[in-house]
Amino acid sequence: MIDPIVMAIVSAAAGKGAETLISDTRSALGALFRMVRGRLGGGDSPTTPFDAFLVEPADDDRRDALISALNREIADDPQFADALRGQLRLARAEVDGAVGGVRNEFHGSAGTVIQSRNISGGITF
Repeated sequence: MIDPIVMAIVSAAAGKGAETLISDTRSALGALFRMVRGRLGGGDSPTTPFDAFLVEPADDDRRDALISALNREIADDPQFADALRGQLRLARAEVDGAVGGVRNEFHGSAGTVIQSRNISGGITF
């Protein structure tokens, strides 16, 4: 079974991977891609499955190799999986904000939580 985070990363990489790695060194999405690239580096191959996928994102074999490699790393290292999930949350929030979307998240406990965007007119509590 493919971990949902793997598909989210592969989908994002297919759309903005190489461009983000090259031009966007301070973004959360760029940090996510660098995290994946760093983890999959090494071995006998001069390029990672991530790098190979960025060159040809339409290539099914390259996509499947990246999915397999990421799935294996996530299954073998729960801390890495948690780090990826956290970084993916940051990247999603960053992308949503860049295109005018809003992503409200609340973690923890509270008596009342109010999250909103664009309130027109009065508001009473």
